[in-house]
Amino acid sequence: MRRFTQYWRNDYVAVEHWSRNIVRNQYVHLVELHEQHVHFAKTWDNNLRLQGFAEAFTDKCIVG
Repeated sequence: MRRFTQYWRNDYVAVEHWSRNIVRNQYVHLVELHEQHVHFAKTWDNNLRLQGFAEAFTDKCIVG
């Protein structure tokens, strides 16, 4: 699976990051920030997988 993370937001500390965006009709790609977003997305996915979130949203778990 490929991830194209370009946006990160933390409401708790009121922070928003865009690593790819269009500014004044120009495409802007912040390479280092994008790499941080990709790393964060991989870490987040792994943490959710280890906590069993995918299993919690199967039909059997929802219906009972």
